[in-house]
Amino acid sequence: MSEIADFAPEWHSALDAADTALTALRDATAHRGAVPVIADRPAPNAPIHSIRSWILNVRKVIARTIPLVITAAGHHDEPHKLAADLTDAAESITTLHAMNQQGGQRGTTSWALPSAASGVVPVWTNRRSWLEQAQHAVNLPEGRESCKRHRTCPDAVLKHAAVYATHADGLTGRGVTVSRATIMKATGMSEAVDKRVRRVLRDLSLLFDAATGRTLTTAEYLAAILHHGFAQSRAASTIHLTTPPYLAHITAAPTKRRRTKSAAQNRDPLSLKSLSRRESSFKKNSPNARKRARGQEKSQKTRKESRPLHLQRAAAELLNRVPALRRASHIGSICQVIASTGIDTTTWTGRDIAKALDEDSQRRGWMWPSSIDNPCALMAWRLRRINWNGVSPSAAAAKASETLREARIASDQARHLAEAQRASEATRRQRMAEIAALLAPKTPTNAPARSTVVAGSDTKEARTTPPNLADAREAARAAARAEVAALRKRTNPTSFIITSTEGIPA
Repeated sequence: MSEIADFAPEWHSALDAADTALTALRDATAHRGAVPVIADRPAPNAPIHSIRSWILNVRKVIARTIPLVITAAGHHDEPHKLAADLTDAAESITTLHAMNQQGGQRGTTSWALPSAASGVVPVWTNRRSWLEQAQHAVNLPEGRESCKRHRTCPDAVLKHAAVYATHADGLTGRGVTVSRATIMKATGMSEAVDKRVRRVLRDLSLLFDAATGRTLTTAEYLAAILHHGFAQSRAASTIHLTTPPYLAHITAAPTKRRRTKSAAQNRDPLSLKSLSRRESSFKKNSPNARKRARGQEKSQKTRKESRPLHLQRAAAELLNRVPALRRASHIGSICQVIASTGIDTTTWTGRDIAKALDEDSQRRGWMWPSSIDNPCALMAWRLRRINWNGVSPSAAAAKASETLREARIASDQARHLAEAQRASEATRRQRMAEIAALLAPKTPTNAPARSTVVAGSDTKEARTTPPNLADAREAARAAARAEVAALRKRTNPTSFIITSTEGIPA
C-alpha cells in the first residue's frame, strides 16, 4: 500500500501533462474537429490503472494526429517518462499552432508558406473591379507590349486572372496559393502559359510574389498536418493581387440591392417610412391625381413592344467582342444604335458586326481610344461609315458550307451508283463469261490428234493427245516414266556379263 502511495504523485504529474497536451491539441484543431472523443479525465483518487490507461489513450491520440511529435516507445509503467513526453508534445503543438496563426492560414485543403512584405502591398478594390482593371491594363499599349514580349495573348491573361481572383481573399486579394495543376485544369492551358501570364501581371503591377513554392521543412510539415490533417510535402507559391494607383479609378459598378417584402413587413408600423405611396391620402387627393383621373393630363404611356430576339443577340455578341462598349449603361442602348444604323440583324450577327469594325479599322489605320466618354455615340458614328448592304461573313460561310455539303452528297451518290453498277447481275454475268473464256482449252475439239511415240521401248506405241488437261498430264507422266525405265535398262551394269575368257591374258 505504501508503494502505491509513493507512486501516486508521479502519476498525478503525468495526468496533468496529458491533460495539458490534449487541451493544446484540441485548441489547435478546433476548426476541423480532428481530435477523437475520449473519456473524461479520471479523478485524482481513481485507481492507478485507470489513470495510466487514460494517459496512454491521450498519448496514442496525439501520436496518431501529429506524427513525429511524440515517440512510439514504451514507458507504460514509468510515469516520469510519460510526463516528459507529454510535456514536450504540448510544447510542440503550441509552437506549431502559433506558426499557423502567424502565417495566416486559410481554408482546410492546403498549407501556405509565410508571405513576406505583405504589409507594403496595397489591397485590391474588390474582385470585380480588379478584373476590370486587368482587362483595361492588358488593352493599353504597355499591356500589349508586355504580352508580346512574354509571348502570350490578352485572352490567356484574363482567363488566368479570373482563376486567381476566384482563389484570392475577398477583402484584400491576398493569399492566392492555388497550385499550377489546378490552374491548368481550370484554364485548359499549359504550365508555361501560366508562367508567362504571371510575368505579364507582374509587369502591370497587378500581381505581387509573396513566397516561392518549395519543399516544406519538418516543422512546416508538422504544422501542415496540424492545420488540415493530411501529409503535405510541398507548398505552392503565394501571390497577392493588388490594385496599382494608375488603375484605381477603374471600379466596377456596385450591385443594386432590391428591396424585399420581408424588409417592409418587419419595419416599425409607426415610422414615417411605413407609409407607402399608394396608401398616402395626400397622393390620392392631390390635384395632379384628380387631373389624371379626369383625363385632363397626357394619357398613360403604353408599354413598348419588346425588341426582336435576333437584335438582342447581336447586341450581346457585339458587347462580348468589343470591350470598349462594356461601359455602356444598358444593352438596350446598343440595340438602339444597331437598329438606328439600319443593320439587318437577321443576317448580320454581333460577331459579323465586330469583324466588319475590325476590318474597317485596319483599312483606315484606326485604333480604339484608351478612354471613351460616350461609347454608344462612337459606335453609331463608326457603324454609319460601313456599308451593310453586302453579304455578311456568317451568311457567306453558311452558303459555302452548304455548297460543299451538296458537292459531297453528289460525289457520294455518284460513288454509290458506280458501285451498284459494278455489282449488278449483268456485270456479274459478263465477268463470269470472260473468266470462262480464259479457262477454256486453247486447242479446238475438231483438230486432228497428234501421235506420241515412246522412245526406249521394244515396241513403239502411238497415243493420241487426251482431250482434256487431266489426261494430258497423265500421258506426260507415263511417257516420262517409260523414258526413265529405258535409260536405266541401257545403263544397267548387269547387262555386261562375260560369257567367255578367250583373249584374256592369264
